[in-house]
Amino acid sequence: MARIEGKVGFVDGENMYHVMRKAGYRGLVSAEALMREMTHNMGPCRVWSQKPVITMLPTFAEGAPGEAFRNAGFNVIGCTSDGEADDNTLKACIGKITSAIAAEVLILSCDGGYTKTLRDLKARRVRVVWAAADITDKTGNSCLSRGLQFRLKEEFQFVDLVRIFPRID
Repeated sequence: MARIEGKVGFVDGENMYHVMRKAGYRGLVSAEALMREMTHNMGPCRVWSQKPVITMLPTFAEGAPGEAFRNAGFNVIGCTSDGEADDNTLKACIGKITSAIAAEVLILSCDGGYTKTLRDLKARRVRVVWAAADITDKTGNSCLSRGLQFRLKEEFQFVDLVRIFPRID
């Protein structure tokens, strides 16, 4: 059986918004720019096996922001972060990925709650590219826990979103 060489992507939309704000950006992501960056500058795969998934609040998913992301090629899922509903939604989507579907999974989030799910993917021989922002806020607190900083850089292929923010905001 031939190995699939495409990738799938997952964006924790609310997490991205808050991290961009902490980094001093507006947090108003250009859907087309984000798709371009995810396709060409995050991970070695340049072809999508499936549309990348982005979660966002239902009011945004049903409005103009959701439409912009759908037009750019994203699968938009409206859900809240109450009880980690958005994280659980993405974990369920990620959990369905196998090497028969994609060679690479790209996730954009500073949330360490995805670690187990992504480790499971690695065990199934799927390359994991984790994009997060390694920044500190005005009070000196990092957006990433010390443990997550280590895991991202040692266990997974890490992409620092700080270099991407100026091109997508």
